Amino acid sequence: MAATNISTKTLGSEYLQSGNGTPTHSNSSLFVDAQNSALYKKETTYNNWIPVRSQNDGYVFLQNNSTTINCSASYPTWYSLTSLTWGFSSNTLSLSANSSGVLTILPGQSGKYFVEIASTVKYVATSGTIDVGLSLNGAIPTSKFVGYTYVSSSKNSNGICFSGYINLSEGDNLRLLISRLSTVGTITLKHASLYAEKSLI
Repeated sequence: MAATNISTKTLGSEYLQSGNGTPTHSNSSLFVDAQNSALYKKETTYNNWIPVRSQNDGYVFLQNNSTTINCSASYPTWYSLTSLTWGFSSNTLSLSANSSGVLTILPGQSGKYFVEIASTVKYVATSGTIDVGLSLNGAIPTSKFVGYTYVSSSKNSNGICFSGYINLSEGDNLRLLISRLSTVGTITLKHASLYAEKSLI
C-alpha cells in the first residue's frame, strides 16, 4: 500500500517528506515512514526507493571471548551459549536484546526478519568440524540456519557466516547454539554476532 498523509518540506533542490507507510510515489529525495521511523532515499537510476536506516533491528555479539564450551557429546547434541557474556544493542522498536545473547521479538512486531550470523571458532585441544546454528525459541537449528567449519592445531581458527529470512511472531526469541559434528571436546567461540532486522518489504 502506498504511503499516505504525506507532508513535504523543500530544502534547496531536495524534497524532504514524511508519511505513513512505504513510499511508492515520485518527486522526492528523502522520506521517513512515521509509523516505524524507517528512512528511505530515492534511487534515481531505476526510480526506486531504498531503505537507508531502520530502528527495527538489534544484535548481540561476542568479542575476544576466551571461555570454552565443553561439548561432551557430538552432533546432534547442541550446546547453549547463554552462559557467555554478550554485548548487545536493544535501542530498537522491534527487538529486545540481553547479555545472554538472546534477541526477542517485541509485542506487535510479528513479521518477516532478515538475520545474519558471523562467528569465529578457535581450536582448543581436539580437531574436528564445528557447527554454529540459529535457534528459534531454544529449538534445534534447522539446516537452513547452520554453518560449519573445521579447526585443528594447524588451522587454529576459522570463520562461519550465513544469513537468510525468517518469519517471527511476537515473543519469539533467537540465539546461537554450537555443536561438534563427530568429535567431542572443548571449543571456544572467539567472536560472534547475531543481527536481526525486520524486513521493510
